[in-house]
Amino acid sequence: MVKPTKSKEILSTTFDLGFVYANMAEGEEPGEIVESGFSREMRESKKTGKRAELDIFNVKVKFSDGKAKSTYLIHKTIVSRAENSRFIQLLKEFDVSFEDGKIDVTGMVGEKVVAVIRNNEDEQGLTYSNIESIKKVVVL
Repeated sequence: MVKPTKSKEILSTTFDLGFVYANMAEGEEPGEIVESGFSREMRESKKTGKRAELDIFNVKVKFSDGKAKSTYLIHKTIVSRAENSRFIQLLKEFDVSFEDGKIDVTGMVGEKVVAVIRNNEDEQGLTYSNIESIKKVVVL
């Protein structure tokens, strides 16, 4: 298990989410990380219904269609120090050191990835795409 640290030590970078709303085909898609960092968001607990402010790790991925068009999606993960959390698994996937209590995710920018895309529908019936998971592309 990762040693607990103060939030200020982990949240060492900023992340400008902007407005990302895109549609892509479902399945695995190659892409490139163009931005990574941390933010805070209000989330509602599915169990209790209470709202809480959580630390979120964001990875912005660029997908190119081979022409001149690019699509950007953001993969969001709740920051958790639990060894089996999606956050810790993502850091391990990209060889990001976190044992010393400080996290530098700037090295993820430029990494080639394969993302699993899933489409969802909102309350108005509009379809939008999310990144379900990302894996680093290993070049041999």
